[in-house]
Amino acid sequence: MVPLGAAPKELTVKRGRSDCFFEKWNGQGDRIIDIAVQPGASCVFVTFNQSGTSKIVQRGRVEKGGHLHWINVTCGKNVDHVLESRVCGEGGVSTIDWIFLGMETDTQHIRARNIFDACSGRGDITIHGAALDAAHIRCEGKIEISPFGDGTQTTLREGVLILDPEASVRVIPCLDVRTNNVKASHAATVSRLTDDDVFYFGSRGIARDAARQMLVEGFLGEIIQRVPDGNIRKKIQKELFPKTGSRGPQFWGTPLKGKGHMGETVGFRP
Repeated sequence: MVPLGAAPKELTVKRGRSDCFFEKWNGQGDRIIDIAVQPGASCVFVTFNQSGTSKIVQRGRVEKGGHLHWINVTCGKNVDHVLESRVCGEGGVSTIDWIFLGMETDTQHIRARNIFDACSGRGDITIHGAALDAAHIRCEGKIEISPFGDGTQTTLREGVLILDPEASVRVIPCLDVRTNNVKASHAATVSRLTDDDVFYFGSRGIARDAARQMLVEGFLGEIIQRVPDGNIRKKIQKELFPKTGSRGPQFWGTPLKGKGHMGETVGFRP
């Protein structure tokens, strides 16, 4: 891995390169980053957000034949996180994978926006989330295809699991298509866990808390598996899904405490 310094504000992946970056954000305050992917280049950018109170803005620009893959993991206390990724060149690909985990009295507002402003673009938005205790989440996903986006193929999928009566998630999908020659779709599902769901596990000797953890791990784990580096995958899984304790922070893991603006970004070649 190649250290990039403390949370750079701009990254450019140059023509023909294939790079991956991992950023862990566990402080408070604002975080803004712009990523440019030049023609024929590819970039995977993984963000693990364990912050207290923060406003995060991510912006991406993909040129001809480039590919930008965002993977966001959100488990902060009071988070407002905006991601806007724009395909500006023919055949560009913008992929957004996002998971969120809200617990106790967490308040999270996440917004993912894929914009196709050139022909033959590709890229999907996939968001999976879980809400526990009295967490409140607002989840917005949007696909925009401009009049220049002929031939675009894209989907938006949002899936949410609610585990407690006082938890709530508002899911808002949106398509804004301004040309006819495209393939675009969206789907959103919200599932609320009931005692009957947990009873199935109990009949097989699995305790209630363990059953809840298994359900959440399985639901969110699909996207974690898309992280290309095995060490980063293990790090995220370990901190998001600890193996001991019971419900709440002892069970799910207490976010790391940070002072001021704290973040670390590292990059490597896959």
